[in-house]
Amino acid sequence: MNTFAAVTKKNDNLKMKQLKAKVTIARKRERMFNRIFGIVLPLAGTALIAMATTGCIKRNNFIKQTQTTEAVITDFIISAKNDARQAIVSYSVNGHTYTKAIKEYTPEMSRGDLITINFMPDSPDKPRYVRKSAWTELLTAITGVIIIGLGVTATYLQRKARRKRMRLMETGKRIEAVITDIKQDENQSMKGMHPIIISCRYISPDGRLYLFNSAPAWHRSYEINLRTKIPVYVDSDNPSHYYVDVESVTD
Repeated sequence: MNTFAAVTKKNDNLKMKQLKAKVTIARKRERMFNRIFGIVLPLAGTALIAMATTGCIKRNNFIKQTQTTEAVITDFIISAKNDARQAIVSYSVNGHTYTKAIKEYTPEMSRGDLITINFMPDSPDKPRYVRKSAWTELLTAITGVIIIGLGVTATYLQRKARRKRMRLMETGKRIEAVITDIKQDENQSMKGMHPIIISCRYISPDGRLYLFNSAPAWHRSYEINLRTKIPVYVDSDNPSHYYVDVESVTD
């Protein structure tokens, strides 16, 4: 009897270790996904804003240091270095006529157009075309702000969901629901993997049917034991608030 009890306890401990290991893996996947939104996105957005700011500063400094003149677009060429399209312009400075290529090509340019070019006083043979507006920098900065907003919002929602989960597991009513479906959340992906969403149902003693969907969980569908009922923690005052404990049915 003692031997049987010892073996049973050993098996239970082994199962518990395996469950904890799988939960740890899922948590690592979740944390990695959260880092992408909570850290990588804000950093990327900040980098875009920094690029836009630096571009504006360099542009304004260049304009202050240079002189301008009118130039005529005479032709277009393809750069041998990077296959970029360039405009050939003709202009005069202090009685000298120059025919040079400018890298700052825009689709609006046409042969015969008159444009304003900038050049350093000591290098009139090195023209540049500077856009009058800073729309490119502005759009880059706006994109950066949006990306930061997405990251901050995602972090806030994740923390809110974590607090809700902890509250429901502490104060909610625990019920045992039957798993009815497992599907992948195609809206989220990491390293080619999609999280799963478990659908389940519960019939109360008075005959009422309750349907639940879990939050996206970073488990493989084959890790879920379909023969086991899944615990759901429900807010007694508001059944629409619940938490489906996916980790408890990993196999």
